[in-house]
Amino acid sequence: MPVTIPFRPAAATALAFLALVLMASGASAQRFTLAGADGIVVCGLALEPPAPGAQPLTGADGNPLPPAGKVTPDAECAAKFTTLPQMTQWVGGEDGVPLQFLGSEGQLMIEFQDIGDGIRVGRFPAGGIAYLAVDAAAAGSADSAQAEDAGGSGIAGSWAFARGADGSDQLCEVNMSDETGSSGLPALAPQAGCSDAITVLDLAGWKLDGGRLSVHDSSGKERLSFSQQDGPVWIRDPAGSRPLFLIRTGE
Repeated sequence: MPVTIPFRPAAATALAFLALVLMASGASAQRFTLAGADGIVVCGLALEPPAPGAQPLTGADGNPLPPAGKVTPDAECAAKFTTLPQMTQWVGGEDGVPLQFLGSEGQLMIEFQDIGDGIRVGRFPAGGIAYLAVDAAAAGSADSAQAEDAGGSGIAGSWAFARGADGSDQLCEVNMSDETGSSGLPALAPQAGCSDAITVLDLAGWKLDGGRLSVHDSSGKERLSFSQQDGPVWIRDPAGSRPLFLIRTGE
């Protein structure tokens, strides 16, 4: 039976309430990742809140727009998304409203729609698509540091590999321990009934490094790595077109 847990992905939550969060008093910029049509992350960017006292905009079509925040892409983005440096502002992103990146004169450059699992697909007016998601590594690093400061990794327990963030389409249940296993790392033990897609990996250990969780085979070789989305849910890096989730299901 699929494991179902109460879950609101960090990416979905942050995007659903993006404008409200970033416009709040004391809000700071949030980090996001940008991926091409193949779903592979190629660079990052920051969305900064509207400046205090910012005035509403007027779109290129003459319609009113809310105060805009600032889009700040990483330097390497320009070579991979040539129009991104022209996208200087953002609006929307809350209560089902599309998240829009605008040019300096308020013209629409790309519009992102929620497609589930914390991912938004953006469509350029001239054609082509891109994907936007919260930078899970940046968002999860503070949580991981807090867990380590509390005297433990916070990882040991029962977990499941699944295609759905809610535990649907489960592939394998595993037990992850703080005790050293055959791989020389903390032990990971797949349970009976695992999919061949997981069994073939010969998983036997795991490692937590900051906001990154990796799983390893019996020789110690890394086979998969994950970034934390929200609480008990981690997503494989890179997510690709069929994300793989690692979800805590018990202590």
